[in-house]
Amino acid sequence: MKSARSLPALIIAVVWLTVGADMAVYRADILNQWTTIQQNIAEQGARSSRVWLELLVEEQGLPVNAAAHETFRKFAAPIRLLDSGHAWLFRDNTLVAGLDETMPADSIMRIDELCAMRGCPTDTEGLGLLRAAIEGRTSGQGFFTLSTERGRERAAWATFDAAGTTWTFGISTPDSEILLHTASPSRILPSILGALAMTVLVIALFRANHHRLELSRKMNDTLGELVERRTRDLSNANGELKRQLARRILAERRLRENREQLKALVENSPDIIARFDRSARHLYVNSRISKYVDTPREEIVGKTPRELGLCPEFCATIDARIEEAFRTRSLVRTRLVFDGPNGRTHFDWRLSPEFSSGGVVRTVLSFARDVTALRLSEERLRRSEEQYRLLVEHQSDMVVNVSPSGRILFASPSFCSLFALPEDRVRGCKVLKIVPRPERRAIADVFRQAITATDPLSIEFQASTPAGPRWLAWTGRVVHGADGETNSVVAIGRDVTTAKVYETRIQESLLEKETLLQEIHHRVKNNLQIVSSLLELAMARISSTTDRAVLMDITTKIQGMALIHNQIYSSDSFESVNIADYGRALCRNLVRSYGAQDIAPHFDTEDIHLSIQHAIPCGIVLNELFSNVIKHAYPDGQGGSLGFSVRGDDGCVRICVSDNGRGFPDDAATTTLGMKLVSNIVTYQLHGSLDIRVEDGTRIDVVFPAADAPARAYDSVSA
Repeated sequence: MKSARSLPALIIAVVWLTVGADMAVYRADILNQWTTIQQNIAEQGARSSRVWLELLVEEQGLPVNAAAHETFRKFAAPIRLLDSGHAWLFRDNTLVAGLDETMPADSIMRIDELCAMRGCPTDTEGLGLLRAAIEGRTSGQGFFTLSTERGRERAAWATFDAAGTTWTFGISTPDSEILLHTASPSRILPSILGALAMTVLVIALFRANHHRLELSRKMNDTLGELVERRTRDLSNANGELKRQLARRILAERRLRENREQLKALVENSPDIIARFDRSARHLYVNSRISKYVDTPREEIVGKTPRELGLCPEFCATIDARIEEAFRTRSLVRTRLVFDGPNGRTHFDWRLSPEFSSGGVVRTVLSFARDVTALRLSEERLRRSEEQYRLLVEHQSDMVVNVSPSGRILFASPSFCSLFALPEDRVRGCKVLKIVPRPERRAIADVFRQAITATDPLSIEFQASTPAGPRWLAWTGRVVHGADGETNSVVAIGRDVTTAKVYETRIQESLLEKETLLQEIHHRVKNNLQIVSSLLELAMARISSTTDRAVLMDITTKIQGMALIHNQIYSSDSFESVNIADYGRALCRNLVRSYGAQDIAPHFDTEDIHLSIQHAIPCGIVLNELFSNVIKHAYPDGQGGSLGFSVRGDDGCVRICVSDNGRGFPDDAATTTLGMKLVSNIVTYQLHGSLDIRVEDGTRIDVVFPAADAPARAYDSVSA
């Protein structure tokens, strides 16, 4: 009986020992897993805190401690697995932030002070490891007791370098809270013992094992949810951090590019760019300054113009303008004259004030542009305009500038004086109002043509002036702008009344002289004709054939000279004779005078005009050559042809007389009086050459220069 009564107690004791052993193993597994998870989270938090700390300190300019509290606030709360867990941040060996409600967030204390405040021994194994990790800059894990209420805590930490110092980020959680949050078997042990007392050993063992598996699954699910939630929060924080870092990197790259572009622009600017403080001291100057001074740019920075030894008047001007820019807080612009190593230089100087964030003028930025060439151009232009004005205002010719609409933009004093009008009344007046009505239409047409024409146009008209009618000669030309549009028409006029009077007188005198000269040629022709008639009457009374031939020869020569005067008298010009027309007429007259109707003239000529000095000797030569052909080429009434041609050939006149008769005797050119006369005239008066060829008749070519008798060639005339 006694052994039977002790059996349930023995069973209960065995069950209790078995369950207790299993629970011990179970608790050890949970705490080890928790420690590993805590270590991973602490290392991740350290990496994120390093990036965030550098961002706040370098980009936003926060103090290190303030940045540490902001970083701790952003990462500590999300990273704790349990609300009862601790998170803390050490800077070197000093605590700067913690989530313990008994420790203010802005408190700063060392580990020893922390332990002393909590009444805990400082030689705790975990604190020793933490102190060694901080000093050695390593990560680790351990356990320590910071308060009797919380008991033993499991901790994990990781160190990192940021903002020039070493930081340690860590988290810790009491063992009791870990087991409580994961439904530790210590909370359900009384229920298990009651159940074991009412059930058999097998059922108790089965249920204990089943419950252990269920609790393990629940603990794993809970831990998985916590890890997943904390990992998601940490991933979101890291994503935001990466985006901010990307934006910062992009902004820094753009800022760097802009700085490089601005630097290149400033250094290569054609202007001298400088920055001055209130005392006119150079804070910056670009490399353009080296073109005008011998002082290196590095020695200019930090000095005032007076300290550089520049001209006192020049320095006073710079000081005054800089002071004005600071005082007026607006753009100041002036002209500077600088006498440097390269001579005198003119600058267009602009000063622009630079303001601080509080609206105070900190510095003045100056831009000095070399306008020496522009000043020289302006001076040359001023002198040119002055010379032009003196020329226009003091010349006798009139100068008028008219707009495309026909209004006078400018009129010289001579124009106003001619029409007895004041300059202010002429300016802006329609030009056609000043012109007489009969001439307005013609002037309007010329003005319209001048606007579109590229060459100057001229016109003459008689205008009514207070001094009476005056003849005016105008030449106008259009003036185009830079865009090609018509700006105005400039016309220059001259009073040609006196010239018109002289021209009329000259024309009248010329007409009288032309009439007189025409009458002289007419009378010479008549006189020669009378002489010719007298010779013909004399021939009628002479019976000697030889004498009659001599008189006939003289008569034909006189008729040839009379023919020249007749042509001059009949033509419009008294200066030249068309030798082709003269030769044809002379040939026909000679054939008719000698009664040689069986000889057929043949002409191949160009219209060539010879002066009277050339025409008379050329007529004597033609008369002699034509007479020779008629008298000697065809004896015994034999018929044939008489050829006559005139050509212009390379500045010379070529005359050819030919026949198809019996041929010219070999010694006739030197023995007969007529051919001697021809040779002398061609050589000494016409300065030409004579060529005689006998082949199927006779061909005589006379060539002489036409320098004094310009040829005018037209289509050949054949008769």
